Amino acid sequence: EPLPEGALVVKATGAVFEPTAEDPEVDKDGNKKEDCASGLEAKKAYENSQKRPVMIHRAILGSLERCIAILAEHWKGKWPFWVSPKQAVVIPVAAEYLDYAKEVKNELYGEGYQVVVDASDATLNKKVRNGQVNQYNFILVVGNDERENGSVAIRTRDNKQHGTKPLAEVLQWFNT
Repeated sequence: EPLPEGALVVKATGAVFEPTAEDPEVDKDGNKKEDCASGLEAKKAYENSQKRPVMIHRAILGSLERCIAILAEHWKGKWPFWVSPKQAVVIPVAAEYLDYAKEVKNELYGEGYQVVVDASDATLNKKVRNGQVNQYNFILVVGNDERENGSVAIRTRDNKQHGTKPLAEVLQWFNT
């Protein structure tokens, strides 16, 4: 019988290896999930023998990269807090509160969190919207009351407001 295209024959043993390709899985949205593996399967190996056939397999991407790709697709860019590259943005309500916003950022950053300050000239509403669009897990708004009390007003990217909390309590919340 003719061998399929790409087949590998080991003449010494008579083994025939054919390339394998699996149909991609389809997720709940109907999108094909790519599997970055290729292989050669033993179709006929060691005729009239009890020896085990061999399969040669190669994963182009390692398991970690594959896992990250699957998670990115699953979460659609809305990474959970523990792995998010955009954990929090600190937004001062006016330029005069920029120094306090930087203090908050430095405190959280010093504890190992990915935090930035939005020091743009945009309006407060625009800054909050930008934080949501850019998928920051937490949007921390600071103004006069927050500066006087050492606190921040907390929002999440889904526009839920969690009230004003002292910075120490925010750190404790982030750590749980």
